[in-house]
Amino acid sequence: MGWDISGAAKADAGEKIARVQIIINGQVVYDNSFIPPIGSWQVQLTQKGQYPGENSVRVIASNDKGEETESDDFWS
Repeated sequence: MGWDISGAAKADAGEKIARVQIIINGQVVYDNSFIPPIGSWQVQLTQKGQYPGENSVRVIASNDKGEETESDDFWS
């Protein structure tokens, strides 16, 4: 029981990834800034346990210009 979350991002031409956050059920479980900024990013998080009801994950990637891109997913 539990969940696995895989996240990946690739910067557009002329941009770099400066920070990535993963928020699960309202809690920040991953927050990493990259100095220097990077061109691509990938991570897998695993959590054991039971999570009844609605669950959510939000991934926020910030580029080196301060612009954010968000992706949300939900499961139960």
